[in-house]
Amino acid sequence: MFNKDSKYILAIDLGTTGAKSALVSTWAEVIDFEFEETHLNLLPDGGAEQNPDEWWDAILKSSKRLLDKKLVPVDDIVAVSCTTQWSGTVAVDRDGNHFDECHHLDGLSGKPIHQGDNRWTYKG
Repeated sequence: MFNKDSKYILAIDLGTTGAKSALVSTWAEVIDFEFEETHLNLLPDGGAEQNPDEWWDAILKSSKRLLDKKLVPVDDIVAVSCTTQWSGTVAVDRDGNHFDECHHLDGLSGKPIHQGDNRWTYKG
């Protein structure tokens, strides 16, 4: 598994069910991975919301668990790659702080799915 000349990538994927963190060699060998679940709030109107703070916590927890295994020297991790779910909107203030949940669009029809109260409202 460990080769003294190998370099590695910390790959992070944030999906609707949680954060997955993996160590992958630059030769595409998956060394190991960790997963941290996140909550998906399904709304009665067919919408979905998630808490951006919970995402960040899940990314930190899964990455820390993985790196704490000391499977490769941390100095040999040469990149971080991040991917995420699509069709979500996180509104932020001028300081970069979110002020609401992430609102997801309907992945099947592409139509907005959250009919908000006095917050963010999408009409479609």
